[in-house]
Amino acid sequence: MNPTNFRSLLRSTLLEGGVLFLGAVLVPLVVISDREVFMHGLSEHSVTEFLQAILVLLSASVFWMRSAQLPEYRSWLQCMGGFFTIVLIREMDFYLDYVYHGFWSLVASLFLVFVVVLALRSRGTFKNGLAHFISSNSTPYFMSGVIIVIVFSRIFGSGDFLQSIMQDQYSAAIKTYIQEGLELLGYFLVTVGAVKFALMTRSKK
Repeated sequence: MNPTNFRSLLRSTLLEGGVLFLGAVLVPLVVISDREVFMHGLSEHSVTEFLQAILVLLSASVFWMRSAQLPEYRSWLQCMGGFFTIVLIREMDFYLDYVYHGFWSLVASLFLVFVVVLALRSRGTFKNGLAHFISSNSTPYFMSGVIIVIVFSRIFGSGDFLQSIMQDQYSAAIKTYIQEGLELLGYFLVTVGAVKFALMTRSKK
């Protein structure tokens, strides 16, 4: 490897490491700030919940924009954008419930139908899009984030698991802090993966 390539690789590695370090530091600080600074815990109006929604919105936006710019991968990218839009709808259920309880599920279901119909129009590009995404080095960030949100936060932040460890010292508030903090970390990693994918494919516009 020549010196120029080495410096470029080192610079990109340090940059990615710095971003991950920043996320690892900021996530607990945000959760703590909800408790110690804003004094409202992890309600639907908390900074933690707000940042979760912002990160999901950013991830969804990245995939929707790239679906418009990369027709050869359009179907897969539309599915990804649709998935995170539905996740965002779920995250906003508190506000949608002002219409009626469970209204978010109707909105999500209707949007799912829209995404499926949209993606089927260019279904021939789905396989190429999936293959390109899997082969990119943004996938580990993305998959790690999704697994943390869907699996790890549910297991490590479950009431039964924490009660078995903490016993009489267990508090439902602690469960919420752990689970929401892990979700924020997961969404952060997903967003890093989405942005990294967008940067990698920008030359294809």
